[in-house]
Amino acid sequence: MYNGVHGPHIPFNARFFDGPRSQAIDTIVVKTMSEIADITIDLTGIAYYGSNDPRTNATYFVQNPASTNGNHSFIWIPWRITGLAPYDRPADLYVSFDISGTDASLYHMRMILYNMVIYRSLEEFRAAWEKGEIKKSPPPTIKTDWLKKDRKGPIRDLEDRLAPTVLELDGKRYKTDSDNRYVEYLGWKFYTRFDRDVGIQFFDIKFKDERILYELALQGESAWFLKMHTLHITDSSKMQLLSMQATILSRPVPLTMIVSTVLVRKQGVLSQAMIVHTMRPTGM
Repeated sequence: MYNGVHGPHIPFNARFFDGPRSQAIDTIVVKTMSEIADITIDLTGIAYYGSNDPRTNATYFVQNPASTNGNHSFIWIPWRITGLAPYDRPADLYVSFDISGTDASLYHMRMILYNMVIYRSLEEFRAAWEKGEIKKSPPPTIKTDWLKKDRKGPIRDLEDRLAPTVLELDGKRYKTDSDNRYVEYLGWKFYTRFDRDVGIQFFDIKFKDERILYELALQGESAWFLKMHTLHITDSSKMQLLSMQATILSRPVPLTMIVSTVLVRKQGVLSQAMIVHTMRPTGM
């Protein structure tokens, strides 16, 4: 929110994407990716000519919002192979676009990242490919057996019986007001809100009618998955990092790190705690 002379408003570049803007983004994405389809097929086995084109076997997503101050709007697009669980079959290919403003004719590609190397134009990317200067990284797998939960082996003893279930024989012990997102449970009373980036939030938390907390919520979370690409940052409040000047870590690290900021507001006092979770695969 920006409080200007005419009251609070959200600049266009900082807004969430609606249908028309998503279509405008896809137009420049189709134009760009179709021009380098022969390269992407060779390097990753995927190509994108548009979601309805039969030649397409790739899909993408766009982080949203794509600006922290409303002055510009930069996006990074990660590419995946279509089919079952595309999020588990990513390609090592990322393309950045400048989608600032309301004139879609001015949208343009900013840079391409492949195998930890930045290419700042389609011409540079093609020239490197034609000269054989691009070192290939493993393409996304086309196998999907490992993604399925098909049974392997015989049924265990008693496994074919119904699983345990919960019965509320005397009725529910909690009350809810779905319109106001209000909950009462064993003396506790509170309101809830859900945000895409930080999950569930609790407000006006009371116990036996005494306010315990005004607000309890996760305020920010950044997650880096596997190769530690800065492009994997998921918290929209830190999306400005996605417009970095090719600040990419030089050495891939198979690591997942999640940084969480929790907000607790009590009696007008605001407190924050930062929690860092680091997970490394077994054997690393």
